[in-house]
Amino acid sequence: MMPQATETIGQIAGALARAQAELKNPEKSLTATIASPFPREANITFRYASLASGLEIVRQCVAKQEIATVQTTAVDRENVPVKMKNFPSAVTKKRRTSAFGRGPEF
Repeated sequence: MMPQATETIGQIAGALARAQAELKNPEKSLTATIASPFPREANITFRYASLASGLEIVRQCVAKQEIATVQTTAVDRENVPVKMKNFPSAVTKKRRTSAFGRGPEF
């Protein structure tokens, strides 16, 4: 029978819990305004944090707990929207642009 968990799951879970306890919200240092499509309504302005500032907080917390992250690329060859001759460069670009949810999926 295949094990349901690794023998070190307690260590991994503990490290994740310690990292999560240290996480804090990034500073909302940027401002965006969405123009109202209706002339009688005001534009909407809001503050938000950059993705980079959030990633920096996460990276520091997980590194302190010696947690490594790994990103893999899986390809559905039936639905690949690139020509096969361009496939290696498309996979490389995917790895480069899709870290932490950025970039297109294929």
